[in-house]
Amino acid sequence: MLTYTYALVTLTVEQKKARQLLTELRERFQHCDCGERCTRQQCFERTLQRLIRFDASSHRRNVELYLIPAVRAAEPGASALIDELDALSAASARILEHVCERIEFAAAGQDHAFRELCGAMQCYCDNLLERLDREERELFPLARRVLSQDGWFHLASQFISHSEELQRVHHASQPPARRATLLGQVGAA
Repeated sequence: MLTYTYALVTLTVEQKKARQLLTELRERFQHCDCGERCTRQQCFERTLQRLIRFDASSHRRNVELYLIPAVRAAEPGASALIDELDALSAASARILEHVCERIEFAAAGQDHAFRELCGAMQCYCDNLLERLDREERELFPLARRVLSQDGWFHLASQFISHSEELQRVHHASQPPARRATLLGQVGAA
């Protein structure tokens, strides 16, 4: 029972973080259309970079790596739902590719291209927000029904291993001076 609760809390926290970031990025793309040309482009490019990092990390979510394969194995009838979720992600990926290809036009001062890119990025966020909604409304309840207690235990252990791996990667990516500062703070505590 405890592993089931841990797994659900982990998924819920992951969903909440993804939803908050997507909502924030969507709002930034709505507001990139105001201000001076240079400021607008810089704002757009910074926000686009955050979205690209989010996109890369979204494929490493526990839902993607562990829950979906577990549900697919436990319930072959879940393929239609999973395919629809994957289609939302694929549509967003195509939008992101399109924006990255067309960013030169916005940089060249073509305002209509800039507005189009902002609208496309809002659509990207909308697609992924819809996916998150469907995961919560459809995938999670399905997982609760079809996964056994052992299945939830296995998921929880995968989530813990995944979290530990992310911590190691994050720690290794810290500059040496930053790591030394952090270690000094831990040692002083």
